[in-house]
Amino acid sequence: GVNAEVYVWLPPQYDDPAYAHRSFPVVELLPGYPGSPKSWFGSLHVHEQLEPLMRSGEIAPFILVAPRTTLLPGVDTGCANVPHVVNADSWLSIDVPKMVRDNFRAQPAPTGWAVAGYSAGAHCAAKLAVAHPDRFRAAVSLSGYSDPIGEHKSLAARSPSLRRANNPYLLLRKAVVPPAVALYL
Repeated sequence: GVNAEVYVWLPPQYDDPAYAHRSFPVVELLPGYPGSPKSWFGSLHVHEQLEPLMRSGEIAPFILVAPRTTLLPGVDTGCANVPHVVNADSWLSIDVPKMVRDNFRAQPAPTGWAVAGYSAGAHCAAKLAVAHPDRFRAAVSLSGYSDPIGEHKSLAARSPSLRRANNPYLLLRKAVVPPAVALYL
């Protein structure tokens, strides 16, 4: 039920004939709240920093994907599926990856997928990877938090059950077997 923009940046090797039959890993980039996915390519210049490193071979090429995370006006979804309100988790962990895999030469999940974010987006990155190790193999959380209450406009903080279900620390504590994800916090 989400209709929002998704920015996709392809590595310099994507159109190189030598890579014509190669699929690429993907990093899904999540902004803070009330940020925009454009901030990764605007003020943060992530593509300008990565492109020369990919061209020189210092890092392997990968696709960057920045979806909108502010899906409702005036509130942070907390990247949660909130019944009868919004399915932000499904949007970010199912719909966006499916769209990318359907339209680009992207590696399959989970081995080819990581998620990264800052602030509220960092909370989402850690939560999505911990909650869905079948969809993401790694997460990078830059200035994030575990408890959704860290963002006072978070829908995920509005009820104790949603708050617990969207706290990556609590998800890890109750896991019988720790998920096979790498976390950079």
